[in-house]
Amino acid sequence: MMGLLDAESSLAEVALWVSLTGTGNGLVQAACYSLVMKSVNPERFGTAGAMISLTQALGSISAIVIIGGIFAARGDHHLAQLAGSVGAEATAFLKAYRDVFMIGAAVGVVGALVAALGRPPATVPGSR
Repeated sequence: MMGLLDAESSLAEVALWVSLTGTGNGLVQAACYSLVMKSVNPERFGTAGAMISLTQALGSISAIVIIGGIFAARGDHHLAQLAGSVGAEATAFLKAYRDVFMIGAAVGVVGALVAALGRPPATVPGSR
């Protein structure tokens, strides 16, 4: 829904979708951390927690770099298509914004499918 926002979207709409996105992210993140911690032996909790922190940091940084590059490329693409029109920069920005959120939604759907269809982790003896 974030990708469907446009220049006419109200502040309330933006706040609604941002808050729902944040809530969903928090719920999924907590569940994923729990699954990881349940799949390791108790004496490896420190290593598993460090692995979670490292992969989260690397994933966040990589996502910013990749999506930032896609946003810039799509913005340039849309700006070239709209060259000479009134409000070309603002329109190109909004179109690039939509593009990256639609790409993010597609990646999220693929991730959800992988998680839903994936094999549950094997139970580790002595784990919780």
